[in-house]
Amino acid sequence: MFEYLRKFKKILISSLTFGDPFLTEGVNHAEIVISVAIIAIARKVIILDVKEVSGITLIGIGSIIFALSIGYFLIKHKRNAKENE
Repeated sequence: MFEYLRKFKKILISSLTFGDPFLTEGVNHAEIVISVAIIAIARKVIILDVKEVSGITLIGIGSIIFALSIGYFLIKHKRNAKENE
């Protein structure tokens, strides 16, 4: 686990140091963060053992998925509205 964090730290520092185009272009960072969060929670749902998880945990995961989906929809809707103007 710590090895992955070290690798992530190296990538993050190198991207900040050398001027990664991701940070300089007109990219909507919130959209990327939310889409990565949706992918991460989807991975957890795929490997989740429903028989061992309580009902309240499942409701919480469902709420997180719903909130992320609504946030992603609103960001995409706002971006499409700006592009159509």
